[in-house]
This record gives sequence, C-alpha cells and structure tokens, in this order.
Amino acid sequence: MNVQIVPTILTKDPGEVLRRIKALEGKVARFQFDLIDGVFLPEKSVGLEALEGAKTSLEIDLHLMVDRPEEWVEKASRVAHLVIGQIEKMGSQQEFVKRVRDKGREVGLALAPETEIEMVQDLSVVDLVLVMTREPGFGKHVFNPEMLEKVKKLRQLTRETLDICVDGGIDEKNIQDCISAGANLIAIGGPLWQDNDLAKKLEEFQNILEIYSK
Repeated sequence: MNVQIVPTILTKDPGEVLRRIKALEGKVARFQFDLIDGVFLPEKSVGLEALEGAKTSLEIDLHLMVDRPEEWVEKASRVAHLVIGQIEKMGSQQEFVKRVRDKGREVGLALAPETEIEMVQDLSVVDLVLVMTREPGFGKHVFNPEMLEKVKKLRQLTRETLDICVDGGIDEKNIQDCISAGANLIAIGGPLWQDNDLAKKLEEFQNILEIYSK
C-alpha cells in the first residue's frame, strides 16, 4: 500500500496560503486545504477565494468543515480535485456525494472524533474517509490514539479499495501507529510549518514512511 504525506494548510491569513503552496511545489504531489466557515465551528479560516488565485500543479484536497457542505460543492469543485465534507453537518450524504460526482471530482467524507464509522451510509461510493484524530479547529488539541480503532475497522471493511486519511496532531511519535492501523494518507500541518526547513522535515517524515509502510 502506497502511504503518502499530505501537508495541510489551515490559516486565517490569505497571504500565507500562497506562500505555503509555493513552498510545497516540487516537494509533494498534493496538499489538503482546511476550510472552516464559522458555523461548523465558532472559528473561521480563510475562504475559497484564497485558492482561486493560486496557480499550482499540486492536487488540492479540500476539507470542508462547514455547515451543509453539499451547498459548497459548486465552488469547491472549481479549485479541488477531491472534496471532503464533514458528515455531521450534512443535510444528505447521498446528495453531497452525487453533487461532487456530477462535477467530476473525487469525494471524501470526514469524521469528527465523536462520530462513529457506522454513520457513513455507503463506503463503496466514496474515494476517501478522513478520520480526525483530534478535535477540529485552530486549538492545540492532542492526538487521540483511540481514533485509530476507526481506521482499523475501515481498513478491515474495505481492504485496499479505500483511501483512509488520518488528520490531527500527527508527528514522528505516532505516525507509525497510524500506518500500522491501516491509514495510507497522513495529513500533517504544524510539525511541517513550525520547522524552518520544510524540505528537510518532509524528508524526515518520508523516511519514516519508507521504514514502516513496507
């Protein structure tokens, strides 16, 4: 199974989005853009307009932490190759999946820590499930290893037919556990951007992947 690092961008500064995308060019194939609308959570990140001006060769995974994500699909599909919606605020999972598919984009469903995998109505119609391993938002919540039980169940149910992404508080200490549980996409934000040498930090994580994903 091919395991990848997916850098995440979550910010309130539009200028920072472009700087970080530029920094990632040539180093990774994709990144995850986290969008918070101020309704799903009381906080609010920069909006989709920050991506519309970004000319990038990178694939964009758009994680919608928003109210009624099905209503965001039209705009989201203009900038993202994969649209991920939090199921907790969906009016209809079927409608969300259909709208994303109709736009020719890949579709993902995200689960907050309190949400069980049984809330996903049909695993066969989605490309990815994102398991949040800590509470969403800007707060410095810690990685919750109990969330890896969801990853194990999902991998047992889907074998290798589904991309499973883990997101939240992942670092050098717990990345091995994420891979062992069955995740093949590892979303990482803070540890990458807090380091002065992004390329070196990505290489360090990649080396860990090569050791534990064999």
